Amino acid sequence: MSIKNKKILHYLVLIFLFSTNIFITHSDEFEMTASVINVDKENETVQAEGSVVVTDDIGNIITADESKYFKKEEVLEAYGSVVITDTKNNKITSDKVMYDQKTGKIYTFDNSKVFLDDGYEVTSDSLIYDTLNDQISSNEYSNLIDLEDQSLSVEMFQYSTIKKIFASKGLIEFIDNLKNKHYFDEVYLDTGKKKLTGSRVRVNLNRNNIIEANKENHPRFVANSAVITTNKSFYKGGAYTLCRKRANGKCPPWTLQAKKITHDKKKKTIYYDNSWVKIYDIPVFYFPKFFHPDPSVDRQSGFLRPSFTESDIMGSGVALPYFFDLGKNKDLTFTPKFFLEENPLFLAEYRHVTKNSSTVLDFGYAQGYKSNTSKRTKGSRNHMYLKSDLDLDMSKFDTSDLNLKIQRANNSTYFTIYDINTAKDAGATGLVEMGDTTLENEIKLNLKKDSFYLTLQGNVYEDITVSSNTRYEYILPTFNIGNKLYSSDKVGSFWWDTQSYHRNYSVDQETSMLINDITWNANQKISKKGYLTEMETIIKNVNYDADGSGYKSDHPNHEISGVFSLTRSLPLQKEDKLSINTLTPKIKFRYAPGHMRDLGDNTTTLSATNLFATNKLGQSDVIESGSSIIFGVDFNTAEKSQEKFLISKKFEASLGQIYNLEKNPDMSSMSSLNRSMSDTVGNLKYNFNEESNVNYKFSIDNNMSTLTYNELSTSLNYGFATLNVDYLEEEDDRGDTNYMKGGLTVNITDTNSLSFSTRKNFQTSSTEYHNMYWQYLNDCFRARLEFNRTFYSDQDVEPSDSLKMTFSILPYYQYTTGNLSNTGKQLEKLK
Repeated sequence: MSIKNKKILHYLVLIFLFSTNIFITHSDEFEMTASVINVDKENETVQAEGSVVVTDDIGNIITADESKYFKKEEVLEAYGSVVITDTKNNKITSDKVMYDQKTGKIYTFDNSKVFLDDGYEVTSDSLIYDTLNDQISSNEYSNLIDLEDQSLSVEMFQYSTIKKIFASKGLIEFIDNLKNKHYFDEVYLDTGKKKLTGSRVRVNLNRNNIIEANKENHPRFVANSAVITTNKSFYKGGAYTLCRKRANGKCPPWTLQAKKITHDKKKKTIYYDNSWVKIYDIPVFYFPKFFHPDPSVDRQSGFLRPSFTESDIMGSGVALPYFFDLGKNKDLTFTPKFFLEENPLFLAEYRHVTKNSSTVLDFGYAQGYKSNTSKRTKGSRNHMYLKSDLDLDMSKFDTSDLNLKIQRANNSTYFTIYDINTAKDAGATGLVEMGDTTLENEIKLNLKKDSFYLTLQGNVYEDITVSSNTRYEYILPTFNIGNKLYSSDKVGSFWWDTQSYHRNYSVDQETSMLINDITWNANQKISKKGYLTEMETIIKNVNYDADGSGYKSDHPNHEISGVFSLTRSLPLQKEDKLSINTLTPKIKFRYAPGHMRDLGDNTTTLSATNLFATNKLGQSDVIESGSSIIFGVDFNTAEKSQEKFLISKKFEASLGQIYNLEKNPDMSSMSSLNRSMSDTVGNLKYNFNEESNVNYKFSIDNNMSTLTYNELSTSLNYGFATLNVDYLEEEDDRGDTNYMKGGLTVNITDTNSLSFSTRKNFQTSSTEYHNMYWQYLNDCFRARLEFNRTFYSDQDVEPSDSLKMTFSILPYYQYTTGNLSNTGKQLEKLK
C-alpha cells in the first residue's frame, strides 16, 4: 500500500472515531459511548454526556444521561435515569450510581429499584450490587412486589442472582395475594420457585375477606416456621384461632395447635396434622387429622360443626352434618345422627335458588326403635317437607307468584323424640318445627295488577295424631278474585270481591261455598269542629251447599245480607313542652238486618283490637246480624325530643263496649256478642323505653263483677337483666285457661349470664317445665350448663329431667355432654 493510501485510511478512522464518540480504556476498565465524551488527561477523568452507554469487562451494561470516570480511583459515576442491566437480565434503576471497579461493587442512591428476571420488583433508597459475588443487597428499608401484587417489606436484604434467593432478618412483613399479613424474624424467598420460607411466623388473615357472620373475629396463625407458595401456606409447630385479641397478651379462649398446618388458599380450607384443641391453653380434644373452611368461606363442601346429644329416650348420640356445594345457587346438607343404643337418623336439606324461584326440600328417615314396647311402637319414622316459591314473571301482572307446600310425616311424636327442629335451630333454613302434628299441603297461584287480584289454591290438611281417615281435611279448589270498581273524592271507593271453595272433612262432611261481596268505603270527612266521620257498607251474597251444624243441608241455599256502619270520633289533643296527649272518644252505629247462621261454637273473642271492626267474626261467609251501638275511647301520651319531634308513645289506653238492640242467640257466648250488653274490653300499655313495656288486656262482664279475661305481659330490660312475665286467666264463657310463665336473664358480666324460665298451669295445678342455665359467651367460645325439667307426656314422650354441659368452639365445633343427672343415678346404683 502506498504512503498516500495509508494516510487516507488513518484519516477515515479518525473521522469515524470522532463521529461516534467511542472511548476505549484498557481491557480491565470500561467501554463507553456517548453523544459527547471529554477526556481530561491531566486529572485522568473521562466525562460523557447524552445517551451514555458503559459496558464493564463482565458484560454488565450501564445507561445514563451522563457519567464521569475517575481512572486513577477506578470509579465510575453515572447520573440521571441510570439503568444497569446484568448478564442475567436483572435491571437496576436509580437517579445516581457509583461503580467501584476495584471492589466490583455498584452503589445506587435515591429512587433505587431492582427488576429481577423472575418478575419481582424491589424498591429501596439505596442498593449495593456486588458484581464479583453476584449479590444485590441493601441496609435500608426495602419493599419487594411480585406479579401477583404480593409484597415483602424488610429492614435489610441480600439477593443472590445465581441462587435466586432473597434473604432478610429483622422486622419483616409479607402481604400475600389475599392481603393476609405475615410477620417474620427471618425469611428466604426463592424467586425462581416462587416459594417463601420464614421463621417465627405471625399471620393475621385479612378481615375484609371474612364473611359477615364472622366480622367480630380476628383469625390468625402463629408458627415456628412457614413455607408460603402462591396457593398454599405450610406452618410447622403452629396454632390457629379466630378469637379477638385479649388485653395484656392473654391466651385466646381456644386455639387449634398442630404439628403441621396447611392453609390451601385456593380451596379455602385449613388442614391440621396431629392437632389439639386447647381451651384457655388446656388441651381438651385430640384429632389425628382435622380440617375446616377458612374464615372467608361462605359456602364450601365439607363437614360442618358436629354436635353431641343426650336424651332419656334415644340415649347418647352424635350428629355429623356434611355440606355439599352443588353450585352457586344450590346446595345440600346431609346430617346423619348416630346413637349408641338406637338406630341412626338420617336428615337432609336441599336448597335451590334461581332468579325467579326458591326451593327447600327437608326430609329424614329413621328405622325406628331397636326394641319395641307398648309405648315404643315398631315401624320406621320419616318425613318429607317441601316449600317452593316461583315468580312466573308474567308481563301482564305486577305480581305473579306460584307457591307449593308439601308436608308429610308418619308419626306424631317423631319430631319430638329425635329433636328435629330445622326451622328453629340457629341459622336454620329448614321447614320442620318440633311438635308439628297438623301437616299442610298447598298449591297457590297469586296474580295482581294495580287493584285487581286473583288467587287460586288448593289445601289438604292432615292431623297425624289421629289414626282414622278423619285425620284429613280437603279445601280445594279455592279461588278469590276482586277489584276496585269505582273511586272518587266525593263518593269514596267501591270494591268487589268473590271467593269460592269446596271443603271435605270428617270423611263425609262437605261444604261448597260461593261468596260475593260489594264493599263501599266513604272517604273520611272532618267537620269544622273536628269531628271525624267514617262510613262503610258491605253487601254479601252467599251461595252454599253444606253439611254440618249451622247450615241448611237439604238443598243449595242462597242468602243475601248486609251491614252499614257509621263511625264518629273527636280527637282531642293537649300539647306541652315534653309531650302530646291525645284523647279520642268514639261512637259507632252498626245496622245489619236479616238472619245469620248459628255460630255458637265460634271461638272469636271480643277485644279492644276488633271492637270497632265492621265484621268481627273473621269468617268470610257470615256477617253478624243485628243493630248495635259501640262506645269507646282511646288515649295515648307521646313524648317529644328536644327538637320537638315525637319519639315514641309512652302510654296507650283503650276502653269500649257494645250495646245490641236485641240479643243474638246465633253468636257465640265466648264473644259475649250474644247478649244485649257485651263485656267491657280494654287495653293498657306503658312503654318504659323501646325494649321495656307492660301490657294489660282485660274483659269485664256487663255486671262489672267478673274479670272474664285477664292478660298481663311484661318485658323489662334493665341492661344487666331482662325480665319477662306473662299471666293469663279466663273465666265464665270466655274459657278456663289459667297459667303464668316467666323468664329472668341476668348478665353478671359481659360474658357471664344466668337465666331461669318456668310455666305454671293453674287449671291443672301443675308446673309444665323448669328451664335454667348458666352461660359463658364471648366472640368465639361458649360454655353452657343447662337444667331442663319437663312434665309433658305423649305416647313415647315421657317427663324428664336433663342436666347438660355444652362447649362450643365457635363457629366450628360443639360438644354436649350426656345427661349428667343420669350419671348421678347410675353412681347411686353402683353404691
